[in-house]
Amino acid sequence: MNGKVITIEGGDRVGKHTQSILLSQYLYSIGIDTITLSFPNYGSKQASPVERYLAGDFLNANGMEASLLYAFDRSITCREQNIKKFIEDGGWVIFDRFTPSNQMYQCARDLPEEIDLNKPLPINWKMAEDVETLEYDILGLPKPDHIIFLALSRENNDILLKKDLGENGGDIHENNHSLLDRAAAVGMELAKKYHWEIINCDSKDGGIQSIEFIHEMIKGLLAHDIENAME
Repeated sequence: MNGKVITIEGGDRVGKHTQSILLSQYLYSIGIDTITLSFPNYGSKQASPVERYLAGDFLNANGMEASLLYAFDRSITCREQNIKKFIEDGGWVIFDRFTPSNQMYQCARDLPEEIDLNKPLPINWKMAEDVETLEYDILGLPKPDHIIFLALSRENNDILLKKDLGENGGDIHENNHSLLDRAAAVGMELAKKYHWEIINCDSKDGGIQSIEFIHEMIKGLLAHDIENAME
């Protein structure tokens, strides 16, 4: 029986990496063979174009050109890790950002800087579809069985960004708070349209849900597949 492919998505600093690691540790603890990959794959040769782009090179790259840089990184990394064979042998793969992040950010770049995010967004759905075609159909990357979107309000997301990065402490995306807000808003619209699994990370009192609570929610979404894998 084939394994499963899970990608953890969401706005910047919302907790994707933390939840990917916790899920990997949990699956390993119950006997499910698991690989976790984070993108961009910083420090690898294939991620070098992405790192240069995020450092400020290729600023005139259009959405599809930028998406190619990220897709190249994912394609080479997955081939090096023999991910397809790993899945065929029953292994589970957890992606900390994958193709959906490319869709989020390239569609967000198409929106005006000062757009009102409280109104319906004129999302370039063709761009979202083109990114899927590039990564899944042309490059043959594995399609996720679960796309889990960690949703967080702009106010709470800004708190996390300032805590981790300060006002000007990251790459060209991290320093562009308007882009980050647009990407998170686009991500929510993509999640609704494509039926991703959404976890609300805002607590009822206006704060942020605990790491443990979100982890338990993710486990709940995967419970059926985990049960089948353990049979």
